Amino acid sequence: MKHVDVKDIQPETAERLSGLVGEFVEQGQDYYRQVFAYMMEAPGFRFTFNFAAGLLGPIWFGARGLWSWFLSFMVLETLAWIQIGQGLFGDLGREARTRADQIAQTLDLRRQQIEAAEASGSGSLDALKRAATSLENAMAEAQATAAAADASGMVYLIVGIALLLAVKALAASVANWTLEGQFARWRSNRSVASGWSMPRMMLSIAVFGAVTILSTIKFAQPDAIGLLKQFPTNRDWRLNVGDGIQVAFDWTKTAGRGFFDGLTYGMRTLLDWIEVVLVDTPWPVVALVIVMLAWLSAGARVAIFTGAAWSSSDTGFTNAPSGSTVTLGFNVPQSGPYADEGADELRAYKLAVEHLNGEGDGGMLQTFSSKALEGNGILGKKVEYVTGDTQTKSDAARASAKSMIEKDGAIMITGGSSSGVAVAVQGLCQEAGVIFMAGLTHSNDTTGKDKKANGFRHFFNAYMSAAALAPVLEKLYGKDRAAYHLTADYTWGWTQEESIAAATEAMGWTTVEKVRTPLAATDFSSYIAPVLNSGADVLVLNHYGGNMVNSLTNAVQFGLREKQVNGKNFEIVVPLYSELMARGAGKNIAGIPGSQNWDWKLENKMGSRYAGTNAFVQSFGNKYGFPPSQAAQTCYAQTLLYADAVTRAGSFNPCAVVEALEGYEFDGLGNGPTLYRAEDHQCFKDVVVVRGKENPENEFDLVEIVEVTPAEQVTYPADHPMFAGGSLGECNPGA
Repeated sequence: MKHVDVKDIQPETAERLSGLVGEFVEQGQDYYRQVFAYMMEAPGFRFTFNFAAGLLGPIWFGARGLWSWFLSFMVLETLAWIQIGQGLFGDLGREARTRADQIAQTLDLRRQQIEAAEASGSGSLDALKRAATSLENAMAEAQATAAAADASGMVYLIVGIALLLAVKALAASVANWTLEGQFARWRSNRSVASGWSMPRMMLSIAVFGAVTILSTIKFAQPDAIGLLKQFPTNRDWRLNVGDGIQVAFDWTKTAGRGFFDGLTYGMRTLLDWIEVVLVDTPWPVVALVIVMLAWLSAGARVAIFTGAAWSSSDTGFTNAPSGSTVTLGFNVPQSGPYADEGADELRAYKLAVEHLNGEGDGGMLQTFSSKALEGNGILGKKVEYVTGDTQTKSDAARASAKSMIEKDGAIMITGGSSSGVAVAVQGLCQEAGVIFMAGLTHSNDTTGKDKKANGFRHFFNAYMSAAALAPVLEKLYGKDRAAYHLTADYTWGWTQEESIAAATEAMGWTTVEKVRTPLAATDFSSYIAPVLNSGADVLVLNHYGGNMVNSLTNAVQFGLREKQVNGKNFEIVVPLYSELMARGAGKNIAGIPGSQNWDWKLENKMGSRYAGTNAFVQSFGNKYGFPPSQAAQTCYAQTLLYADAVTRAGSFNPCAVVEALEGYEFDGLGNGPTLYRAEDHQCFKDVVVVRGKENPENEFDLVEIVEVTPAEQVTYPADHPMFAGGSLGECNPGA
């Protein structure tokens, strides 16, 4: 078919087309008659340059009713203005300076400890000096990074200006083409937007101005407008996305590492981008764009209802209690290798609920330094609870926690005797918008690279165990030792191995071998046999629960404790164990050194500094007939700490609870003076070093306290390399 040229149009038809163009554009009629005639001479895109569109950018497209193009160029120009804003007044070195300030505070503490150690002749002086030197180097590096970031402002400015000019050139180049297409649609459907509308222009200016200004301020000066950080975003849809991605990642582990490493990187990059769009972008911008998209796709009525739904759904928080009760979720291993610990945790949780509701003798409510709790529930609401079985498996634990949140209305989740479980559930709670008060989790990662704003840990960690245990090991076995590590193959085992190896190597030990063992293993004979010919004279069992009982039993059966290697008695070290595990190991635990978060004999042996211990032991013993484990104590304490934070804040809102717990100093819960550090939500308190008793008096008195290491000696900077790579992020209140 022959192409029809404008020149071939009859005069009366050309005049009519010219009139239609004038009626459609209203302003600039002569210009657009000429441009449209040129564009109609050939099919497809023909280059023209609209200076007005280039100058006004998104506002031109909005005034012309080209809303899809308005949104596109608004996003592009906003990106450019963000770069310009960061270059002109951005606090580019903010994060590095904050890190340097935190290190400086820790360094001051270390210097005070060095002075005290020099005065007392403490054996930890060398270790403290090495730590101080490391902190000085880290602080200098952070300060240098901050200075370099501040100096990069001109680069941001130049990139921003270049991007802005490029976007405006693009807008000018496509403006006439998009308007001519609108004209073609208008000719057949007069309801299509036409002309230059003053209301549309004012709306475009308002939207574009709000989005650009708020976004630029948010990224250049994040703390300038607090309201931009406080409004919640609803991330419920990400729960299902997260579950799907986790299944996909699990499959990639067995289907081929090389190819799927790239796929994993791509997925994580996409999720990082989603995080920037939905979290870092100011909430008014997200809200405005959502309402505009609703308007463009379905009209003004749907846009109104969308705005109303946003307003009503995002001003509350997940599972806000409305009746006379409040539900807590206790997620513990009721089966699997850590089931004994889980059973004791559940006993403690039930006891805490009784005390919160005013039943029983009150336990540690009587000794807790905070007097906010009155035994009338939480904020006058009776405490109820639901339970779940983690099975010591991350996927089962997530499913259980998700059910308690979505079906049972749990407003807080707590529990777990596995760090892998704790990390998984903590991530879920962050997404769901509920508080996670971690139970027994000892991996550095829980409050390190996997820390979350909605998560808090009372239990100590692998670094603290190593810092407390290493000086004792030096006294017991000397500096010239060769260690062989058997390590549970998951996050806790990895960080425990890293921590104890670093601490012992710093005092002169060598590491002969590090061998990973499956969490589900029950017989460790095949792992013990190679130790005999390795040249090692110390076996470090980075195992917990049933794993530790079985591996220690196998090691004793192989006669390791009767051997001499390198002219020394062969020794076994278990960096972390409890009375429950000692009971399982029986006489094999005798003489074995390790560390604990707490011990039921602590107040009797070490004095009133550890007040609350006897009160809890008495309550627990009266109810269950035997003393509690360290797992029970930390879970009981976490329940009280959550209830206390809600009461002091006067709200169940997770963000109010976070604010109440961050930087909170307390006492009377059995561990002595304790701090919930704001930077990582880790508790800092004294660490108990223990050893299996040679002649125990009964089945509940199997370990003896060797010493209690002060909190100051196990404190580390929040950005310590063993805890690097993560960020708390923002508190998420959920719905």
